[in-house]
Amino acid sequence: MSSIGTKSTATVKVTIPRYRCLNPRCKRVTFSILPPGVLPFCRFRWKDLLSIRQALDAGQNAYHLACHVWHVGLGVIGRTRTRLASMLEWVEARYRELTDGMPAAEFERMVNHIMRKIGRLELLRRWCCHSYSQRAFPQNRVSHKLTVGETGM
Repeated sequence: MSSIGTKSTATVKVTIPRYRCLNPRCKRVTFSILPPGVLPFCRFRWKDLLSIRQALDAGQNAYHLACHVWHVGLGVIGRTRTRLASMLEWVEARYRELTDGMPAAEFERMVNHIMRKIGRLELLRRWCCHSYSQRAFPQNRVSHKLTVGETGM
């Protein structure tokens, strides 16, 4: 039996400990330190992100999207909206770089153009370096006193 052309996936469960910060000046109450190679969870796929963006752009209420369409908490849609705004800003800058300053186009069109120019993996690598750069180079050097908390909140 040949495995050419078949796709295999594996699920690996990683325990991420939660820590409670005892520093009164720190804005975070709890946080986690992700192991190398583990990125923050995003519950939505690319098509879902585009669908949420289109719905929000069309004026749909975030509460309606959260409760009646996606069945998630309102905070999830709020964080997704923030992430999408960050993505749009970053994609527009990369698009202008690759097109010698052409004005921004529609979001999905810009992403497709960038992927055609540099490839999907390079686009993902650059986005991860942009989004998660603080993991390699800490910018906020507030000292933390740690106590191990529960893995779930």
